[in-house]
Amino acid sequence: MIRKLRNKFIAVALFSMLAVLLTIGAIAALLSYGQIVSEADRILDLLAENDGTFPKPEFPKKDFGVREFSAETPYETRFFSVVLNESGERIRVDTGRIAAVSSTDAVAYAENVYKTYPARTGGFVGNFRYGIYEKGENRLLIFVDCGRTLSAFLRFVRNILLISVIGLLAVWILLSVISGRVVAPIAESYEKQRRFITDAGHELKTPLAIIRADADVLEMEGEGENEWIDDIRLQTERLSHLTENLILLARMEESADPQSFTCVDLSALCEKVTESFAAPAKVRGLTLSSETEGDCIVYGEERSIFRLLSVLLDNAMKYTVENGTVTLRLCRAGRQIRICVDNSIETPLDKEQLRHMFDRFYRTDDSRNSETGGHGIGLSIAQAIVTRHKGSVTAVCPNPTTLSIRIVLPAASGTDERRI
Repeated sequence: MIRKLRNKFIAVALFSMLAVLLTIGAIAALLSYGQIVSEADRILDLLAENDGTFPKPEFPKKDFGVREFSAETPYETRFFSVVLNESGERIRVDTGRIAAVSSTDAVAYAENVYKTYPARTGGFVGNFRYGIYEKGENRLLIFVDCGRTLSAFLRFVRNILLISVIGLLAVWILLSVISGRVVAPIAESYEKQRRFITDAGHELKTPLAIIRADADVLEMEGEGENEWIDDIRLQTERLSHLTENLILLARMEESADPQSFTCVDLSALCEKVTESFAAPAKVRGLTLSSETEGDCIVYGEERSIFRLLSVLLDNAMKYTVENGTVTLRLCRAGRQIRICVDNSIETPLDKEQLRHMFDRFYRTDDSRNSETGGHGIGLSIAQAIVTRHKGSVTAVCPNPTTLSIRIVLPAASGTDERRI
C-alpha cells in the first residue's frame, strides 16, 4: 500500500511538472513563432509600399516606421515578387533577390497561391511567407524566404522538448530517492501496525479458546442451560470471528503470491455461493436470485473470490428489509467482469454514507449492531480482495429502495490461461 502511495505521489509530481514544462514551452514557442510571422509581415508591407523592393537610398528611416530593422535587412532578406492581372496571367516577375527560385518557379508559386486561396491576403507556402496586395487592377504577390528563421524555430522547439525530457528524468530520479526517505517512517509505522494486528490476533486465539473451553466445562458441571454461559459463548464466538477478519485484512494488504493465482470460473462460483445462501435466505423470508452469464473467467485466488462473494451476499442479507430481495448479477463487458449485488433497503443512503461504506467498522445504522451480529468489517474485506485482484468496487443507490455493490474485475486473458 505504501509503495502504491509512493508511486502515485511520484506520478502526480511528474505529471504536474510535465504540464508546467509543456505550458511554458508552448507559450515560448507561440511567442517565438508569432515574432517570426510578425517580422515577415512587416517586411512584406514595407516591400509592398515600394512596389516589391526596399526603399532607397537611405534605409532605414523613421518615415518608414521600421526602426527595428537594421541597415543590413535589405541584404539579408531573400524574396521574389510576381504581378498578375485579374485573369491570373503574369505581368512582371522579379527574382533578382533570390537565387534558389527561378522565374518559372516564381510564377508557379504565385499562380498556385492565387488560384488555390483566392480569398486569402497572406500566409505560408512551404518556407515562404507571402502577401497579396492590390495594385490598381493587378495583384502584387510578394514571397519572403523564412526558411532560416523557421529552421531556428524548429531547433528551439526540439531543444525545449529535450530539456523537458532531461528535466523530467532528473526530477524522477530525485523524487525516487527523496520520496523513499520521506515515506520510510510512514512505511515503518504502517508495517508495525499491520504486524501488531497479526500478532495480537494470534495471541488472542489462545485465551479465547480457553474461555470457550471453560464455558463448556461450566455448562457440563451446572444444572442444564445457563443464559450467562450462553452469552459468554456467543461473545467469544463474535470476538474470534472479528480477530480472524482483522488478521485476514492484514494479510490481504501484503503482496499477492502469483503462485496462488489460477483461472477461476466466476459463473460456476456464483451459482455455488448462491446455492449455499439459499437456506438462510428462506429462513429469513428473503427472495434470493442470481443472474449469471457464462464464460466469465478471472485470474486470481479462488478461495479469496469465493470469500468475496460470500461476504457480499452475507452483508446484503443482513441489511435487507423483511421480505426483501437479494440479487446477484454477473456479466462480461469486453475485457471486464462485472459483479453486482443488489438488496432491498428501508431508506436511501446519501453520498456521504456510500463514500464510507467500505471503511473499517463503519455502519450506516448503528442501532442494528446487535441485531445483525456483524462488526462493520465485511465490506472492508471485500474491498481488500478486489484491490488484490486489480479491480474496483463502488456502492450506489440506483433507486431509493435498493443498495447496489458493484465490482469490476479484469477478465482473464489468453496469457493468464497459459500460465496454469
